Formats: sequence, structure tokens, C-alpha cells
Amino acid sequence: MTSIYGTIRIGEAQATMAATGKRQRGSLVWHWALMSALILGMGLLGTVLSIPARMDGNVGLVIGMIGGLLIYTQWSKPLTVWRFRKTLMARGVPLDIALSWDLSDDEIVYRIGDIATHAPWRAVTEIFHEKGWWIVMAQGTPLFAADRLFADTAAQRAFVAEILSHMSDEARARSGEAVKFVSSAA
Repeated sequence: MTSIYGTIRIGEAQATMAATGKRQRGSLVWHWALMSALILGMGLLGTVLSIPARMDGNVGLVIGMIGGLLIYTQWSKPLTVWRFRKTLMARGVPLDIALSWDLSDDEIVYRIGDIATHAPWRAVTEIFHEKGWWIVMAQGTPLFAADRLFADTAAQRAFVAEILSHMSDEARARSGEAVKFVSSAA
């Protein structure tokens, strides 16, 4: 058996995120190219359309560029998700993977696919809700539970209450939304 031991500084591996992201979703070059083309193309269109409207060309340029940026912000996320899925499928990673949470007196065991994360309660720093997901932060690592995984609101509330019951007072204080959610049942 081979083992390695040592320490890393929080955030130290962040420098690798560009390379990691490139392997997951592909190069960011196409994002920048798409964004630039939309902004410049819409800016040019705005300038051209401002002539018959007897509007200052610079105003048309700015309006068009803003429009291009707005279009890009609406398209970029779906395109990124599509590319991410396509890249992972090409590597043989299934798009639907099992997710499970086991809460014990000692830790959370979070499993997604073939990967298991063990998070002792002392590592849990907060729980919060965002866009249909409960997210538990365990030493800077997010653990996700979709609202749709729960049979009903009561089951969701019980899950959140169980997590809160194991957290430190400081972590519960950072989890005001979760505390409010659990107490709203009363």
C-alpha cells in the first residue's frame, strides 16, 4: 500500500482550478469568443440601426453592446452545462449518478456515485438553501441535497433539523435561514 501525508494550506490548490475546469467543461476560449462576438456584433447592429432612427451612433453602439452582454449571460450557463455533460459522457461518466446522505452521531457520509466524503460534525461550518438545494459546508467543501429528493416539506425540515442538531453553536448561528426553516413548522 502506498500512502502520502502532509498538509496543504486552504486555497492552495485553487491555482489548479483553471486546468481542472478545462478538463471538465473544455476551454474558456470559446466563452470569451462567444461573448466578444455577441457584444461586438450587437454593438455594430446597434450602430447601424441608430442611423435610420437618427440617433447618435455611439448610443446605438452602447445599447447594442449591452444587449449582446445580456444575451451572452442568458446563453453561457446552459452552454457550459451542455459542454460539461458532453465532456463527461465522452469519458464514460454517467449523467445520472446516485446521491446519498447518511447522518450519524459522529459524521455525515455523503456519497455521490462511487465517491464518498466523510465529514465529522466539527468540520461542518454552516447549512444554507440556494436555488432548490440545501448546501452543507464542511471545511470549505459543499455537500448538496436537492429539494426534489425529499418526499415532502416535513421530510426536508427533519433532515435540516437533524443536521442543525449536530452542529456547533457557531455553525448554527451562521445557518440562520436553516434555523428559521426548521422553526417555521412550529
